Amino acid sequence: MRQLPLIEESAYTIAIDEYVLFLVEAGVLVKRNETTYEKMHEPSVPSCLQEIFSQDSDMVKRALYIEQRNKCAH
Repeated sequence: MRQLPLIEESAYTIAIDEYVLFLVEAGVLVKRNETTYEKMHEPSVPSCLQEIFSQDSDMVKRALYIEQRNKCAH
């Protein structure tokens, strides 16, 4: 892996961990154990630009909902 001079060793792993946690909270993945995750279902591959925008919009809505829910829980 290429070393980036301005990024600490663990910075990218934190970003990856947060993204995987989001995918779990969004229902895309399920955590099986400390290092293993499983897809809940096969992801749909958009066939046109409109489907891309729609799927992107749905994921942004999920992210905002999860963020708001997590804020209310604290």
